[in-house]
Amino acid sequence: MKKDLSKQNDKKAESQLIAEYIALHAESEKEYAFKFYSDGKVKVNNELFDIWLEEDTDEDLIFIKSGDKRYPAEIFDKKQNKYNILINGLNYVFTIETPLSYRRKKYFGQDGPDTKTQNIIATMSGKITDVFVDIDSEVREGEPLFILESMKMQNEISSPVKGKVVKLNIKPNDTVMKDEILIEIQK
Repeated sequence: MKKDLSKQNDKKAESQLIAEYIALHAESEKEYAFKFYSDGKVKVNNELFDIWLEEDTDEDLIFIKSGDKRYPAEIFDKKQNKYNILINGLNYVFTIETPLSYRRKKYFGQDGPDTKTQNIIATMSGKITDVFVDIDSEVREGEPLFILESMKMQNEISSPVKGKVVKLNIKPNDTVMKDEILIEIQK
């Protein structure tokens, strides 16, 4: 049984932007800006495409369709916002960001590769509910550091780098403010 996964609205209604994401290719670091519209159209880097997803529940597959072309797709690994995707037999690794998280990532990533430490900064005010590391803990990129609860949502904050925790300014039940330095990791 085939099921169209794209959002279908009345053809007479004006198309509205419903979602916006930025995909960063892991190897080439190339950026792809995606804008999804209510009529099912997609803009990729400001070029309009008629792309939709189709699920074949009989074969447990998802297909990306564009015009008369159909490509099998599978997400075979997902960790946080990092996706390992197989499309038409080719493997792609992307991180997916919202425009806000992308700007935040670029802003906080300005300490550059020549610095020896990475500050983990609160991106929002909230309460620390759990801390998974201690001073002198060795951490890998993508490894969970702590849980920050904000607006009734629990956000698992992961290490953006591989290194050693040299400063730990938080403990469970601490309240933190936006832009406060919570952890310092020596790369």
